[in-house]
Amino acid sequence: MPASIATLVGLEHRYNFFNDSYQALSGNRTNLGRTVAEVFPEVVEQGFIALLDQVYATVFLFEERKRRPSFMTKQRVNPSYFTSILSTNP
Repeated sequence: MPASIATLVGLEHRYNFFNDSYQALSGNRTNLGRTVAEVFPEVVEQGFIALLDQVYATVFLFEERKRRPSFMTKQRVNPSYFTSILSTNP
């Protein structure tokens, strides 16, 4: 599967770009202008929004290998492994 890429803007982490692979990962829930919490409500309690808040506030690069978030796809939770790179655009 090609890399899933999305860019976010603002304190609410709203989508302003995503590729087809990211759209497939989200189960076709991603729309421009929606927030990560709206598209993936299941990751809020997993600490992902707090991590995005930290990256946004401190302008640091975050890289993690083999993160295992659980995403809802077709009404079931599918745990998967991801390498994530999060950064701000200076």
